[in-house]
Amino acid sequence: MIGRYKLEEIIPMADTRRAEFKQALKDGINQVIKRLGLEASVVDIGRIKLPDETRKQLLDRWNADWESRAKLARADTDNFVYTQEARARVQAIIAMAQGLHKSLQRNPTPQDIIALRYIEYLEHRLAGIPVADDQQEVDTLMQLQALGTLKKSRSFME
Repeated sequence: MIGRYKLEEIIPMADTRRAEFKQALKDGINQVIKRLGLEASVVDIGRIKLPDETRKQLLDRWNADWESRAKLARADTDNFVYTQEARARVQAIIAMAQGLHKSLQRNPTPQDIIALRYIEYLEHRLAGIPVADDQQEVDTLMQLQALGTLKKSRSFME
């Protein structure tokens, strides 16, 4: 009966689990000794005293196991957070793109084109697709905006 358990399973048993274990041990012993006309009335697990080195090894193993579980839990949490953030970004980009698509169907402005180009840039960055040069992208957007401003000032002057 005891041989089915590892030492690290017996030592840290909670009181209720320890009581169940002792009852199962008593029942197992009684099955064997009943043929001899004997019956065990009490079974107890005394204090298990381990050598210092063994105790240290067990504690080190338990600590490593707990740290491993904590790392896995943190990784799961981080994965969940990253996934939710990515979904939120995708939904935001979709919403912006849909809004811009509707406005482009009416009468596209340079600002609409700039916004669409910016969304395209964001989509590439989020997907990990290399973009030419960040500075080149910014320069292009600035030039488009300058053209839009120039066009507005011309139509204002006319």
